[in-house]
Amino acid sequence: PYADLGDMPALCAVADAKAANTLMFCIDTPEKFDKVCEAAASDIINRDFSCTDVMDFLKLLKKYDGDYFAKNSLVVVYKVEPSGSHLPCISGLTLENGVLTCEVTTEIPEVSTDDMASRMLFAEFEGRADASAFKLVCRRETAK
Repeated sequence: PYADLGDMPALCAVADAKAANTLMFCIDTPEKFDKVCEAAASDIINRDFSCTDVMDFLKLLKKYDGDYFAKNSLVVVYKVEPSGSHLPCISGLTLENGVLTCEVTTEIPEVSTDDMASRMLFAEFEGRADASAFKLVCRRETAK
């Protein structure tokens, strides 16, 4: 279900089965960001998005340019959910002892739709995320 990102591997240490269908990228250059955006664009084009949704998404992307990546990194999580009602979000991002850990929490309602959804989640990392290892932790919570 993922677009081809060429030589840019996903950085993902699957903690458990809940992380299936999830890719994590730590982006530190505009070129890497462009590759992920191209993959997202192909996903958007193949789905039913309004023009306003696409324009808002493109405006958001303009923020991440060479000036941004000169001082910061961006963690992008691409997550496929079995239902559009499942709402994932990045709930934590830490860099300790050279390990960048990204926590994703997905809220699951009592009743879900019977469709699939691809989500692209962004977490800004102030400074350079110079990590020697990466860990992705996924949790599911029932909506309250």
